[in-house]
Amino acid sequence: MNQQKMNNDIFQKLKQKIDTGWIFQPVLFLWENKELLNTQVKNIIFELFEHYQIDKNNLFVFPDNNEKIKIHELRNFIAQSYIKSNYQFQVFFIENISRATWESFNASLKFLEEPWEGNIVFLTSHSESGIPETVLSRLQVIDTLHSSKKEKNEFFFLLIDEYIQKKNVNIMKYFFQDKKIEKQEYIDFLQTFLLYIKENLVYTELLDQVSQSILLIEKNNVLPKYEIDKLLLKI
Repeated sequence: MNQQKMNNDIFQKLKQKIDTGWIFQPVLFLWENKELLNTQVKNIIFELFEHYQIDKNNLFVFPDNNEKIKIHELRNFIAQSYIKSNYQFQVFFIENISRATWESFNASLKFLEEPWEGNIVFLTSHSESGIPETVLSRLQVIDTLHSSKKEKNEFFFLLIDEYIQKKNVNIMKYFFQDKKIEKQEYIDFLQTFLLYIKENLVYTELLDQVSQSILLIEKNNVLPKYEIDKLLLKI
């Protein structure tokens, strides 16, 4: 899926949510390249502003300065949401939320759970890793890197489950046999592995590694079997 089509798909989904009512559940956008991700999210925001004729001053950004998000800074940012906009909505955008301290995450819970009518909250991060489950449970997650391929591959899902639960080695037999396996199969497997981790909340520390493996395989920078082997050895 190309970037323009992906952005349009996300725009349409957000537009549908805006049109169907409030309160709007905060959205977490994920992608490896945080600079490009932040730019893409801003582009989507301005598309929404143009469509609904919202003044650009209704965008409030907590920028990524590569430093930890301190609790007093986040509280000051959130305080701006208490003032209702004269327009249909206003947007609060926190870049790279994974920079938050545990205290800052806790301070954001009320804001994320009840952002108030007319407030839309967007957040970005390179992955879900490091974001507390108490925060994630309040968010709608859009994995922009893999948004074009989110359906579960039942065959791979079962192989993963049997390997983790019963140490069944069928997964090894499948990937380390002599027959040629297409690159897309490796990618499908890893994307299913991501879904398995998120559904079962196991091996969450591997989320970053799995995402990185997908990226490297897509770019033909690694041997897919080597990436699979590295991951399976950690389970």
